[in-house]
Amino acid sequence: MSITVTENIASRAAPIELGRDTRIRSIAATIIEAPTVRRHKLSNTEIAHQGFVLVRVQLENGVTGIGEASTLGGPRWAEESVESIWAAIANYLEPVLVGQNAMLFEANAVRMSKQSVNAATNALHHATTFMDLDQYALATTSEDYREAIKAFLEKRAPKFTGR
Repeated sequence: MSITVTENIASRAAPIELGRDTRIRSIAATIIEAPTVRRHKLSNTEIAHQGFVLVRVQLENGVTGIGEASTLGGPRWAEESVESIWAAIANYLEPVLVGQNAMLFEANAVRMSKQSVNAATNALHHATTFMDLDQYALATTSEDYREAIKAFLEKRAPKFTGR
């Protein structure tokens, strides 16, 4: 027994261009809370529902893929939650993947890695910048700060009081 698969090429309006047709058109992440069949007992709580993130990726040629991610117990069990997964997809992965060829797995993995490193670096820089500003604001309101400025302008050694 043999099976023959044929396709009517003439019915296509335009030839397939893999480089263009397999580009990622959109990525959509949705949080879904689903009830569990039975309560799941953990050491510190019970779970009666489970959160999932459904991810829908659509290509320019209309092909759609669906994936999911979940965590056991959410943030009370580990640092991950469906909200953090959703945020990572929406804020970091989607912007670097939309418009890219979905068939270039390694290149897309590198893009996602670079994006996550850059996001972590920028978050640290952002946090330390605000910490520096806070420390500066606190320091400029002290008596010792005013004494240091006055001593500098008067070209003498400051007399700090610890206030």
